[in-house]
Amino acid sequence: QEEFFVRHGLILDTLHQVPEAVFEDAVSLAASLAVRPGHPDGLLDLLFVGLQTVQLTIGRGLGGYPRILEALATAQMQGEQPFSRLSQRVLSQVQRFSGLFIVLIHWDQDRENWVRALATQGVPLRIFLIQGEDSPPPSVPIPRGRFPGFFLLRSGAIRQGLVG
Repeated sequence: QEEFFVRHGLILDTLHQVPEAVFEDAVSLAASLAVRPGHPDGLLDLLFVGLQTVQLTIGRGLGGYPRILEALATAQMQGEQPFSRLSQRVLSQVQRFSGLFIVLIHWDQDRENWVRALATQGVPLRIFLIQGEDSPPPSVPIPRGRFPGFFLLRSGAIRQGLVG
């Protein structure tokens, strides 16, 4: 008999240079999502690009949250790496996930195309775009209302953006 279990992906965008406060907020939000109460028998995969692509899975005897928190503590911005390193990795695995949590630090055409491609796969998405007060406007419009589960959050006011 085939066994089904919940498997979520937590994706952290590290592939753009942004103010340190914006990146720290992104890492903190990812950590909060990682330790949220979830399905007790489920899996959580963390994916981000460092010097190498990092993918950690926890749950069902594979280790717990300290592994993910430790990996997030070492995450750094990788502005010279192409976004395709992350986007292609996630797209190749999207069907294994019950849902994706995506924490973005930048919005551009590559990210919009990627989110559109993910949305066509039928996997529920929660997308969190974090911007600083002084962030320049993105090169493409932010998709307010175009993607269900899209949250535009201001650095330094993440909690207020999620609650309000």
